[in-house]
Amino acid sequence: MKNEITTGIAGAVALAAGSAAYASVVAVATPGDLVANGSTGFFGAGNDVSWDVDGDSIADLGFNFRGTPISPGAYEWQANVHTLNGSSVSGYAGFFVTYYGTRLSAGDSVAGSGLVGDGIGGQVAMGSDYASIAYGGWGGVGSTQTGFLGFQLSSGNYGYIEVAAGPGGISFLSAAYDDSGADILAGAGVPAPASLGMLAMGAGALLRRKR
Repeated sequence: MKNEITTGIAGAVALAAGSAAYASVVAVATPGDLVANGSTGFFGAGNDVSWDVDGDSIADLGFNFRGTPISPGAYEWQANVHTLNGSSVSGYAGFFVTYYGTRLSAGDSVAGSGLVGDGIGGQVAMGSDYASIAYGGWGGVGSTQTGFLGFQLSSGNYGYIEVAAGPGGISFLSAAYDDSGADILAGAGVPAPASLGMLAMGAGALLRRKR
C-alpha cells in the first residue's frame, strides 16, 4: 500500500512538472488574413498586415500579398514576410530576391532552420507564381501550400506561424512562441486546460481506488 501511494504521489508530481513545462509555450492570436482582390499589380503595393507577436506594442513581423489577373480566373501572385524591429524568419538564399522563406513541417526545429532578415525590396519572399513558374516554399501554380514559418523575435524568443498561401491570398492558421528563449518545434502548442483536468481527475481516481 505504501509503495502504491508513493508511486501515485510521484505520478502526480510528474504530471505537475509536465504541465509547468508547457507554460513556456504561448499560443497567440494570428494576424488577419490577406485576400486577393484582383486590383493590385504583381509589382504594386499589395495588401499588408503587421503582427505584434508577444503583445509588447511593437510590430515584429509584417506580411504582404500581391496579385494580378493574367487571364480570367488566373493570377500571378507573391506572398512576402517583412522582418521588423530586429526579428528574423526561417529562410534561405534564392533567385531574384535575396531570401525566400523556408516552409517547415510539424516537428521541425525553428532554431535550426536557418534564420534571415529582409532581402532585396525589404522582404523575404514566402512564395510566388511568376510566369507560371513557382518560387519559394509556398510557391504554387494555381495551388495553395500550407506549412510553418519559423521566426526569432528581437528578445531572442523563437516561435512559428502556420501559413497557407496561394493565388487567393494568405491565411494564418495558428501561432505560438516560447517565452523562455528555448527552441520551439513547429506546431508545438499548449495543451487544452480540459485535457490537463481530465488527466488530474484520472490520477486522483486511481489513488482512491488503490486506498
